Amino acid sequence: MPQKSKIGSKADSMNLPKGPDTPWFVQYYAWLYKPLEFLDECSARYGDIFTIQIAKGGRHRPMIMISDPTLVQQLLTADFKNFESGEGHHSMKDYVGENSLLVSDGALHRKHRTIIKPQFYGDHLKVYGERMREICNQEMSAFRHGGSFSVREFMQELSMKIIVDTVVGARDSEETQELQRCFPRFMNWLTSLSGHIFTNAPAAQISLGPLSPWGYYLKETKAIDQLLYKLMAQAKQSKEGDRYDVLTMLVNTRDQEGETLSDKEIRDEILTLLISGHETVAAAMSWAMYYIHENPEVKAKLIAEIESLGENTDPMSIFKLPYLTAVCDETLRLRPSLIVAFTRMPKEKFSLGNFEFEPRTNLMPCIYLTHQRPSIFKSPREFQPERFLGQQYSPYEYYPFGGSNRRCIGAAYAMYEMKIVLANILRNWKIARKDLITVKARRRGITITPPDAFKLEVFGRR
Repeated sequence: MPQKSKIGSKADSMNLPKGPDTPWFVQYYAWLYKPLEFLDECSARYGDIFTIQIAKGGRHRPMIMISDPTLVQQLLTADFKNFESGEGHHSMKDYVGENSLLVSDGALHRKHRTIIKPQFYGDHLKVYGERMREICNQEMSAFRHGGSFSVREFMQELSMKIIVDTVVGARDSEETQELQRCFPRFMNWLTSLSGHIFTNAPAAQISLGPLSPWGYYLKETKAIDQLLYKLMAQAKQSKEGDRYDVLTMLVNTRDQEGETLSDKEIRDEILTLLISGHETVAAAMSWAMYYIHENPEVKAKLIAEIESLGENTDPMSIFKLPYLTAVCDETLRLRPSLIVAFTRMPKEKFSLGNFEFEPRTNLMPCIYLTHQRPSIFKSPREFQPERFLGQQYSPYEYYPFGGSNRRCIGAAYAMYEMKIVLANILRNWKIARKDLITVKARRRGITITPPDAFKLEVFGRR
């Protein structure tokens, strides 16, 4: 018979799966500064399902971490209409808006997902691929005479320029160029400790002028909004066929009832795509470059496969390369950009394994821990791309982009960008690790990245 799980008083929390009994702020510190070690320790002590608490009071609830593929499958295949996810990411609403795919549920979420998802698949990718390669070449040209760069910082800037080009287009407009300058600045604040605290603690959201943390936040978001609405107006004036960016598609798209999205809905989703569409990809590409240069035999094999294409550098040919795909898959297994999938909060009591959870319990498939299970992946701590050649894993054993109705709508786009950028750099440039430093994962907002100190040396073109 399932154990009953209740959320509420301190005594009630004893009915949740076991977990650390340290104060919430101690767990918060571990979650923020050593998240992978924290999860590893909890998994070793408490098993496949455990409870952590990184905040308390108000809308904050304990988080139930789930890593057993059987339980993950049970959760992700349950009728998604019986769950909510948006409320679990309420702190994002201040900046992405109430219409965002990240924080909405129900009919609104389904409507927006149906409209936006096609923009990141099929023929759209072919157009994006050429621009991805062009932008990558522009950024790498700074090293034509050699030099070194912080991989995380380089990939962050590169991915930012690619996603702005994909989402808002109008690459020569003053508004786009200004967005390229101010948005990274805003993201650096948002992913900092200050940003994390002020967007998660309503009591701290008091403006004491533009130099105060919340005042700075309000000033930056206002400036970004003004740019987005100007770009939206430009997109509405463009002729059909002149542009192929997501913004132009959204202002001209109608839903099944023939209705267009409101300007506010478009603003919220464009901001969501800008935030989620470059932070995660930048982290993945950074880790890929790390593991490729940590394993010389992988690098040699990868370059040989890329060069086997000869002069055929069509993006789709690159996208289909099997070993490149395996390298990307293995990177996302070892270092998924998001260590947990979107929370699922049951609307009614929900049985999972030996537990019966009360409504609005935070149930979170832990991508990182599932990917570390030796019963699925032999020698899980080792980087072995070959494990993905000729073997398929279920979407509950390997799910770097989450699952069910909350699976990342840009999954194909992210893999496409990752492959185009890696292939372009490795094919055209002589690169090696600058220093043999120990690389330890660190948190940057919702992602896990290598430290900025991880650098590569460029010795010119190949």
